Amino acid sequence: MMRCWVLTYEYNPFIIGGLGIVATHLTRSLARDGLDVTVISRSGKPHIQTNRKKHLNIVRFPATSKYYSVKDRTFCSHSIDDWLAKNSYEKPQILHIHSVHFAKTARYLKLKFNAPVVYTCHSLVRMEKLSKARSLVARQQEELLSFADAVVVPSLWLKSKTKELYPHLKDKLHVIENGVHVKRERCSGPRHHLLNVGRLVRSKGIEKLLGAVAILSKKHPKLKLDVVGTGSSAYRKHLRLLARTYQITERIRWLGFKTPKQVQQLYSSYGVVVVPSPNESFGLVALEALANNIPLVSTRSGGLAEFVNSSVAEIIHRVSPEEIAQAIENMWKQEELTNRRVAEGRKMALQYSWPNIAARYHSLFTSIL
Repeated sequence: MMRCWVLTYEYNPFIIGGLGIVATHLTRSLARDGLDVTVISRSGKPHIQTNRKKHLNIVRFPATSKYYSVKDRTFCSHSIDDWLAKNSYEKPQILHIHSVHFAKTARYLKLKFNAPVVYTCHSLVRMEKLSKARSLVARQQEELLSFADAVVVPSLWLKSKTKELYPHLKDKLHVIENGVHVKRERCSGPRHHLLNVGRLVRSKGIEKLLGAVAILSKKHPKLKLDVVGTGSSAYRKHLRLLARTYQITERIRWLGFKTPKQVQQLYSSYGVVVVPSPNESFGLVALEALANNIPLVSTRSGGLAEFVNSSVAEIIHRVSPEEIAQAIENMWKQEELTNRRVAEGRKMALQYSWPNIAARYHSLFTSIL
C-alpha cells in the first residue's frame, strides 16, 4: 500500500478557500482509493491534535514558536519530524504538498526519506499584487516549485502562465483539475435571487457585479444579490459605500465567510450563481454551481474556459456592469435554454467527480514512484 504524507495549511474544518476544499476532499478520496494517507496540517488549538483512522491519519500542529515561525510564515521541519518519529508514524513513500507554508518541511523530508515531492499549485503568488509579506511567500513558492518532482496545476491556462514565468518547469508540469461532489436532485430558488461566492478582492469582479445589479434593479424590483466571502476591512467598506452610491443597499446581503459545508447548503436557495471574475486559475465556484444544478452566469477567464461554455452557462463576454447585466437578463428570458444548460452542466460536472480526480492523482503518484 502506497504511503503518502499530505502537507497542507488548510484542512477541514480549518478551510479558508479553494485550496482547503481541494486538499480535504482529494485526500479523503485518495484514502478511499487505497492509499495510506497521513495529513500534516495546522491546529487551531495551542496543542497537537491527532485523529487516527484506517488509511487516513491527521496530525495538526499548533502555530506556536516550536512548530511554526510567524516571522518566516513556515513550519519548523525538525520539530515536526521529531514528533512524528517519536509517535511511530511510518515514513512516507511520496510527499504531496498543497501549501507553501510547508516548503522547508517538504524539502527536509524529501532529503531524509528520499521521497519524491508532488506540489499542487493552486495559484501563482507572482501573479498577485506583491507586498513585503507576499514577496516572502512568492520566494517560498519558487523554492517549492524548484525542488518538487512534479507540479500539478488545475488548468491548462495556469500551466501556460507557469511556463511563462518559470520556463525551466515545463517538463514537470501536469494538469489535473479540481474536483466536485455532484448532486442528483435539481432544486433551485427563484431566478431573481442571485448568489456570488468568493474572496472579496478586486480580481473577482464584484464591483462590476454591483454595477450590474444597479442596472437590473431599475426594471426588476424583486432582484436580490447575496454575497458570500470576506476580505480586508478597507475593501469591505469600499464595497458597501459603492452599493450605497448605486442606491442598491437594500438589494445586497453581505453574508460574510461561510464554511464549504454551509456554502453547499446555500446553493439550493438561489436561482442563479454569478461568477464575474476577470481572472481565475480554475473557478471552483462555477463548477460547484454546475454540480448543484443551479443556472450559471459566468466569464470564461483563465481556467474557467476549460469547462464553462455556452452549452452549460450564459457567458459574460466582457467584465463590465452592462455586459454582466445583459447576461443575467438573457438567462432570465431564455427559460428553456437555461434548463437545458443546467442538465448539460451536471453532465459536465460528473467528469470532475472526486473519485475521477483522485484516480488521476493516484496514477501520477504511481508513475513517479
